[in-house]
Amino acid sequence: MLSPTAEPKRNRTNEISREAANITVNGNKDDENADVNVLQFSNAPNPNTTTTSTTITNSASADITNTASGTVETTIAETFTTTGSSSTTLPNTNSTDFTMPATNSMSTTKVSSTTTMADMITTIGSITTSLPDSVLTTNAPSNTTMADIISTIGSSNLTMADITTSTAPESNLCKIILTMATVIQNLQDQNSTLLFKIESLENEVSEIKKIQYPLSKRRSFAEVVSKNVSKPINAPTEISASPLQSSTVMKTTEIPNKLLTRKTCIIVRNATLPANKEDDISFGRSLTAACSVAEPEAVFRITLETGPPLLKIQLKSQNDAHTVMKLFEKVKTTMEAWRDAIVRPDLSKPDLAKYRLAWKDAIKRNNEANRGFLHSRGPSKPITIGYANCFSIANKILRLDFLRSFYNLDIICLTETKLDDSFPDAFLSFNNDFTVIRRDRNRHGGGVAILISKQLRTVPIISANGPNSAEVCGVDIMSNGNTIRVLVAYHPSHSSDSNDLLTTLDSLLSTNKHCIVFGDFNMPHINWLNCTGSDNICSNFVSFVMQHGLTQHVLAPTRHNPDNILDLCLTNTAILQEVSVGELFSDHRLITAKLCLSKKTLMRTKQTPNFRKANYHAINYFMSNINWNLEFNGLSINQMYELFLEKMHTLINLYVPRITVNPARKHHSNQIRTLQRKKLAVWRREGNSALYKDLSNKLKVSLISEEKTRVEAKLVNGSSKDFFKFINLQMKGTSEIGVMKNGINLIDDDKMKSELFASSFSSVFTRDNGLLPSFPSRTAAVIDDIVFEPFMVEHALYKLIGKLNTTPDELPAFLLKKVCTAIAFPLCIIFNVSLKFGQLPEKWKMGIVVPLHKKGPHSDTGNYRQISLTSSVCKTLEKMVRREIVKHLANNQLIAREQCALSTKVRQICR
Repeated sequence: MLSPTAEPKRNRTNEISREAANITVNGNKDDENADVNVLQFSNAPNPNTTTTSTTITNSASADITNTASGTVETTIAETFTTTGSSSTTLPNTNSTDFTMPATNSMSTTKVSSTTTMADMITTIGSITTSLPDSVLTTNAPSNTTMADIISTIGSSNLTMADITTSTAPESNLCKIILTMATVIQNLQDQNSTLLFKIESLENEVSEIKKIQYPLSKRRSFAEVVSKNVSKPINAPTEISASPLQSSTVMKTTEIPNKLLTRKTCIIVRNATLPANKEDDISFGRSLTAACSVAEPEAVFRITLETGPPLLKIQLKSQNDAHTVMKLFEKVKTTMEAWRDAIVRPDLSKPDLAKYRLAWKDAIKRNNEANRGFLHSRGPSKPITIGYANCFSIANKILRLDFLRSFYNLDIICLTETKLDDSFPDAFLSFNNDFTVIRRDRNRHGGGVAILISKQLRTVPIISANGPNSAEVCGVDIMSNGNTIRVLVAYHPSHSSDSNDLLTTLDSLLSTNKHCIVFGDFNMPHINWLNCTGSDNICSNFVSFVMQHGLTQHVLAPTRHNPDNILDLCLTNTAILQEVSVGELFSDHRLITAKLCLSKKTLMRTKQTPNFRKANYHAINYFMSNINWNLEFNGLSINQMYELFLEKMHTLINLYVPRITVNPARKHHSNQIRTLQRKKLAVWRREGNSALYKDLSNKLKVSLISEEKTRVEAKLVNGSSKDFFKFINLQMKGTSEIGVMKNGINLIDDDKMKSELFASSFSSVFTRDNGLLPSFPSRTAAVIDDIVFEPFMVEHALYKLIGKLNTTPDELPAFLLKKVCTAIAFPLCIIFNVSLKFGQLPEKWKMGIVVPLHKKGPHSDTGNYRQISLTSSVCKTLEKMVRREIVKHLANNQLIAREQCALSTKVRQICR
């Protein structure tokens, strides 16, 4: 430790606080001939001391003058930082600058702007590095630390004169402190340089982050390796790989490179491809343009053994492929050629198998919940209504079907249909896509009808029948929590009485529902701009419209030659919008309107097993190699059949493919749609001109030719089964259950519908009282225990009609017939046990009850009859038991000769 000198400590009249003092040193390089060095202190107020301002003039003779209250001598501890300074200034404590000039040969050193005296003391005191021996005097040991120096200086009483004139060790210590200040300054300069570099680096990184490198320029590790291996190495210092090593690396990177290429490709199925393969690239560009992505790099077809070819489209990046697959369902509805297409990623065989299994699992779980798979086709669209005076719809049904597809009509109102009972509802159902509500006159002329898409929830309203009742029919449509009542009416002529019509409309419009009325009212003498009529009939009709608060939306002529407004659209609500009068449909013009209610277009598809394409060789093999005696040992009859079903369903899932039954609506060719657009353009430009009539005839011929080709394609194989199936579909339609009525309540929930039908059917069911009629015994012979052999069961199964019928155990007759040999033995065991113990499996006691509509409104359960679909296996047992009973009757002559018809049937059974 350095010890202070023995000089006694001087008394001071002014105490300067080191902690509060901020120091600023300004001056030139120290010079031995400098005359004056000025030191100024300005310290913070101290409650225990008197604030003073002290100016010290330090000359070579070390005279010190106090300008406040006298002369005081400043100790070395208070002034050591000013030694050798040409000009040293200590400002107020709020000052933040500190500059210390070097002495003698030292260069000017600058300290941080926030450095205070207390900071310097603390910083220097914490340095434990030993000073070099050459710096210290003989009185200071070589291992003196900075803490020792600070402690020594703090207890020193040297004056400024002592520092400048004396060679005491304390003067050397001041020089050491100045050296340390230089070291600190150098460290601070290095710190500033480092901070500047860090800031520059942060700016560069932020600029790099702003740059978005395209995905097409990014390369995977496999691409980089394969590219470098394939490059020739020309530099003599580099060591090239052997051909064997290069080949191995290339093969290793081949699979990852193919996978990366696959990620930029998509596969399209069921698209309407162009006739010329050279047009495939343009065909693919139409899809990418619709999805707003870059043009494809390559488009080519993949020919399959069965079915239409696939289309593979290679895009520029993986992001483009994802965008196309994401927007495909929305975009394809706007392009006719892509409407029926399905898109999937380009996958390898293992990944494709996983992809299909994942879809099968998702569909299976969905079907278990709702037995149907629902998917949305694009965004919600407004409900569109079309109206036309047909003047006989029988010869215009093909054109109406086309206009329904062209304008996307959901509701079609028709007047003057001129139909009778010889035309079934299926004639107007457009391949069973629409529900038909009609009222026929059943004599020449007249008739009204409403066709409603089955995707809408509807309840029909039919006016009362009678000789004087008006030709009016209606329907209530439920959508988005609103009920809209749509009515269609026909008034035969202007001179006929309209009281029946107005009375019927008055009863139907007396409701709080939104009401829309379309119809041909034959009121030509009404000015709808000011709502006035020129005769009594028209005036009465205008009064009726005003009393019910109706608004008439058709302001253009609807009857051609002469031009009159005969077809009207009346509403009591603002729910109707965009009413427009279009081209001619008959001698009247077509009217279309949109409701400000959106509908979500849902297509119901159902996944069903395709038993006609099953691998029956594998199913027969596995079923034949099961030890059924061991499997059935100790089981009840119900457990036996459940085990049999479990084995069968497992094999069905493995070896029976599944198909999607999609009731897609009929689509028309691009040629027909182009003709329609041209016809509309000519109508707007020229009206009913010769060119318009010519285009109308061409469109009519094209529609007939297209329908003829479609029908012939269904009947081309000449199968009578397909022929009658087609005829039945055209005559009977389907038996879908819509909204039902229970009194005044409407039921749309499937479970509540089932309960309503169950209640209705059970009310007309007659239970057996268990009483048997008595009759005398005619023979002593009885039927002993019936025992079946496997060959008998096989024969009965083989004789089944191969139908894909629906059964509770999900085993159709077609499947049983194909695997009759393999399943004959286990079913023989089950049959014999069932007859022996008089028990039946639970599945045989179940039936699927299907309601079939007979006549009348579809919303009334009383207009349906039920049929039960039971197990085909149970039916096979019943046939075999019946055969044994008939044999017993024939062998014992229990059938009289007078029953000739029954005798003939018995002979056929016993063969």
